[in-house]
Amino acid sequence: MTLDARDAAELPLDALLEAFATTVEPIEGGVRLAMQRTDVTVGGVRDSLNGGVLAAFVELAGHLAFRAVLDAGVRIERTQELGLSFLSSARSPDTIAEARVLRAGGRLAVAAVEVRDGETGDLNVAGRVTCVLARPSRERAS
Repeated sequence: MTLDARDAAELPLDALLEAFATTVEPIEGGVRLAMQRTDVTVGGVRDSLNGGVLAAFVELAGHLAFRAVLDAGVRIERTQELGLSFLSSARSPDTIAEARVLRAGGRLAVAAVEVRDGETGDLNVAGRVTCVLARPSRERAS
């Protein structure tokens, strides 16, 4: 998946794709991201990925999943809620996030995100991202 100028302008976390050495591919109902372990991402307990980095990774995955399924003209206005459960340390050279859109309604969109160890498949983080959507205004007929 390649982000175009429209996506980059609307995605507040686009710089993280490069900073986290992230690759993105489409999956049914969302996206899969792979993040490489780098000096930027490490800093957690037991030489694991930093919890703040994982939180940003979950939010980034949610935003990209919304971009993958939303109709043209619909944009993400802001993240309304980010919920995380840290379940195990992320210590693998690769960390994988799969984000699937659960609902994209009139004003809100919700995605579930699972972050897993790239080697063992162990679940590191379970997350949910809720975003407020902005839809194009409808012009009324005179």
